[in-house]
Amino acid sequence: MKIVLLFYRMYYRILDRLVPRIAADGVFRIMSKPRLKKFRPFEMEVLEKAHQSRIPYKGFQLQCYEWGTRGGERVFIVHGWEGHTGNFGAVVDRLVEKGYHVIGFDAPAHGRSSKGRANMFIYADFISAMLKVYKPTRVISHSLGSVNSVRALRANPEISIDQWVLITTPMSFKEAVDDARRILGFSERTEKHLIQRIEQERSERYSEMNMPFYFERIPHVKEVLMVHSIDDKILPIESSRHLQERFPQTELIELNGLGHYRILWSEEVQVLINERF
Repeated sequence: MKIVLLFYRMYYRILDRLVPRIAADGVFRIMSKPRLKKFRPFEMEVLEKAHQSRIPYKGFQLQCYEWGTRGGERVFIVHGWEGHTGNFGAVVDRLVEKGYHVIGFDAPAHGRSSKGRANMFIYADFISAMLKVYKPTRVISHSLGSVNSVRALRANPEISIDQWVLITTPMSFKEAVDDARRILGFSERTEKHLIQRIEQERSERYSEMNMPFYFERIPHVKEVLMVHSIDDKILPIESSRHLQERFPQTELIELNGLGHYRILWSEEVQVLINERF
């Protein structure tokens, strides 16, 4: 794995110096190919309890999971990049106990959905489409799934959301670009072309692809609660703190010792769901 990474770093550094536009196209392709992570036994156990179906979307067959009573209040769960719906296993059990109809999807090229090249924008578009179909009243998202969620919520102002819970909150799409730059080692030359590619893909300004910009455009979301662990090394807690300062009507609960992924299965989050839902 380290040898492969070293090869990629050398390859993109050479392209970065000679043809940064081509380097940017290559980086965009890499960012559109999420790594697949194994299902853990306790995640599988929860998924097997669900009613499962497949939904065709833009050339993909996407895995859908539903738990609980279909007549109950609907809750959407939105996993993060390179995650899958099973990551929410502990949360699902709590919600079902309280009578909710819980709905989750594996994003394109994630989990049990069909494979292929898929970026976060496709994921956001899919969430937006499913909001129109299911019209949930509550949403729970994790990590970069929150960026996808807010884009989808912004696109559907007619759907009133009573509560949105963000577990570990990013600040912007820039964090995904920064992560790619850190791993592959390309310079500002390639980054500039990459940003242009992203803007062309979405017909949207890169500078506006951030949580504060989107937050100002979701007045139909009545309550926003952010939960973040102080020791999160993947998405530092400063992003949640900054959002809470900008939007004091939101609430931030700071936990400790739970990292980025373990927080989803923590007793603290389960108790929080029990108390707030």
